[in-house]
Amino acid sequence: MTDIIRLEPYSQVQQGGIPGLLVEQGPLGVIISRWSEGEIVFDELTYDEINKGLKTGHITIRDGYHSEEAVLQRVQFADQIVTHLPAKQRSTVFFRQAWCDLFLDAEARGEIGRYWKDVEIWIRSVAPEITVQIPQPDKDAGKCKYGGKKRSSNEIDPPGSSALLRWVRAYEASGRCVLALIDKRYLAGRTKVKFGPESAALLRKCADRYASFKRPSKKSVIRQTKRAFRLANAYRVDRGLPPLAIPAESTIYREICRLEPYHVMCQRQGLEAANRHFAIIGEGLNVLRPGERLEIDEWKVDLITFFAEAGVFGHLTEEQIKALPKGRRWIYVVIDVRTRLILSVKVCASPNTEDAIAALDLATRDKGDLARLFGCALPDWPGTGFETVASDQGAAFANFDFRGAVTDLRGTVMFPPAGVPKLRGHIERCFRTFGVELMECLSARTYSNIVEKGDFIPEDYAALADDELTRILVRFVVDVYNNKPHGGIGGQTPLNCWRELCSTVGKPRPPSRVERLGAFGRKYTRSISGRGVRFAGIFYTCEMVRHHFLSNPDLEVEIRVDHQDLGLIEVKLDGVWVVARPLAKGFDGLSLDLWTEACSNLRRRFEAEAELTQDIIDQAFADFSEEDRAASQRLGLSALAPTKADVERNREHLWLGLEVVAGITPSVSRKKRGLLDGVIARAEVAPRQLPENTPGEDDAEKTMPVSRPRWRMEDGQ
Repeated sequence: MTDIIRLEPYSQVQQGGIPGLLVEQGPLGVIISRWSEGEIVFDELTYDEINKGLKTGHITIRDGYHSEEAVLQRVQFADQIVTHLPAKQRSTVFFRQAWCDLFLDAEARGEIGRYWKDVEIWIRSVAPEITVQIPQPDKDAGKCKYGGKKRSSNEIDPPGSSALLRWVRAYEASGRCVLALIDKRYLAGRTKVKFGPESAALLRKCADRYASFKRPSKKSVIRQTKRAFRLANAYRVDRGLPPLAIPAESTIYREICRLEPYHVMCQRQGLEAANRHFAIIGEGLNVLRPGERLEIDEWKVDLITFFAEAGVFGHLTEEQIKALPKGRRWIYVVIDVRTRLILSVKVCASPNTEDAIAALDLATRDKGDLARLFGCALPDWPGTGFETVASDQGAAFANFDFRGAVTDLRGTVMFPPAGVPKLRGHIERCFRTFGVELMECLSARTYSNIVEKGDFIPEDYAALADDELTRILVRFVVDVYNNKPHGGIGGQTPLNCWRELCSTVGKPRPPSRVERLGAFGRKYTRSISGRGVRFAGIFYTCEMVRHHFLSNPDLEVEIRVDHQDLGLIEVKLDGVWVVARPLAKGFDGLSLDLWTEACSNLRRRFEAEAELTQDIIDQAFADFSEEDRAASQRLGLSALAPTKADVERNREHLWLGLEVVAGITPSVSRKKRGLLDGVIARAEVAPRQLPENTPGEDDAEKTMPVSRPRWRMEDGQ
């Protein structure tokens, strides 16, 4: 059954890089118009073609791109994105937006007008109640921002009447666009440290001493920083090295103020105080459509498991198995409120923003193949776009990275007041179902309280490993929860309710390939070389990257990578993100987990070789068994999946000296055998068919073709 994708009027549909205007939408597809050879022509696209094009990147949709509101926003703000702003500016913008929304709501109820004296009275009356619920912008403690008296770090700083009215007017004129609240003064002048790398590193290290449970004052940190520079200079002079420039007190002060406020408050005042300070509020919705409101939350599993993979048990004695570390894992779950369908589940070692974003990313993907690999009897696990994401005010959600990912996909983040779980009752009740229906089938259950637990010692009955826990959770969600009659939707199963509503009212479109990379891609820092940008042993390049290599002395750039698709990355060049593709072929749709496993096996087979050619990569994929691939893909859901920190830590030794280039493997006499030949009997696996890169996909920058197998920038134009 084909799912209808709802598109906004005046949307732009790009097919193969050719833009078109949405003219009409019907039950089977859409009609678009485009300019071709001096005249307007009409094309039709079915929903199956749109879904396929969004997955491959051949089709890009910009919702409402040609509407009057969108045109005015582009004229005023160009292609500005909230996540591209510095952390300090992002917090200021959201602070202003919260005040503007509160003011406009009060004005709509007739509680306030726009006379400045009335506004001042209103601000003073509501400030004690709402300022504790609104995230405060980053500001210097004990320092005036633009003038006036000095304030302590704990004093509430609401806006003035003139400032609030100015924000409201700009906010209304832009159609309640948050980009209208950006303070452009942050672009004035250079604000970065004007020191060498050694001085800058020492300065940052000393400034971080401010984030300590001892709560040192900024003056004390400034004094310690100057002393650290004097000691470092004495050490350098004794060894004939030039001394470092000692920063001024104002420079040290600004460096301290650049520290992340949430991190500082966590270290100085504790997690609970930080969560209270950064808490925000929202309001519920009358949910009518699939994807209109998603709820995400974390839960500590009521089960003791081993922190290892099940495969190690066969190589250990009973005493060694008992000595393995064990405890309780955490999971992230995303549920669609309208249909009660669980869209994703992610196991992790501890709550963190990276896994929360990964769970949200998983909720937007179709996971039928993944459910089939886990052995689900009914492997139908859909994904969707979203309009609103509701969560609690935990550390994994109340940060700018998570909010930025949701905002970039045209979504809204909602934070109900802390301590009121009934405002997120759907996801909370889901965890209760997990504890009652699933945990009672497993040993080593911890129960919900010590009264139920009694004298039972769950650590003595631990039996499951991380991958086994992940498989059980996925099967329970797909085969049991999503296919069991639910009282909240009239006794209908969540999956049937989802199918019915998707075929009638439709669902939000899933993000395209480039949108997914911008919102969910993980950021790294790399240097550009003659072959391009290197990540995980793969060289990525495009015309803009090559031009940057020739024309800029600073070759260190920031990149964004989707761990589920190594077929393209984004590189930040002069403040603009451009798409780069690998020199070698066959990486489209390939996950980092599977590529890491391939690199490990290839390094064991060809340890003496410095470069891997395209034919060797193809042969390695042909040698992988279906069981190896299933384990690698399942790893993305378990707590053992590589994190960003793992990638940075392993890159020095795993991919050291490993280079992937396009070309032909030199003829070497070598027997054709599997990686596990002689260890495990296995069937022959057909070679993996790797797609060719086509230049017509919707990239922000087209990738130039590679004319020679081993092209280098030094070879010339």
